[in-house]
Amino acid sequence: MKKVISMILILSFMVFVFSGCASNVNKTDGETSAGTEKMKIKVAAPQGAPTLSMIKMFKDNPDFGENFELSYESVKSPDLMSSRIISGEIDIAVVSTNLAATLYNKGVDYKLAASSVWGAYTLSETKKRKI
Repeated sequence: MKKVISMILILSFMVFVFSGCASNVNKTDGETSAGTEKMKIKVAAPQGAPTLSMIKMFKDNPDFGENFELSYESVKSPDLMSSRIISGEIDIAVVSTNLAATLYNKGVDYKLAASSVWGAYTLSETKKRKI
């Protein structure tokens, strides 16, 4: 009896989940929603480790829908990157934590989306040492 009730609950949950994924918007090809314009978003990262995390996006340039136009850029130096963030030229920036802290201390208004520091720096040596 418990198996039957649990199967009914699971199936009803799946029906609710998948019915939320259905789309009933009727559009023809090339038609955008009325009153919306294309949003241009600039994504940038300084050369080095932050750019390595975005190589696939640079190469593939994925499509996020007809209302979004994304452009990706690799900036040559952190100083140039910080000046472009301060001026507002860049909408999304992938930067190191110390550059983000420096910009925060300068009063730049931004939101931190994520911080990834695990395994960013490793120390390796060829000689074995006793510690």
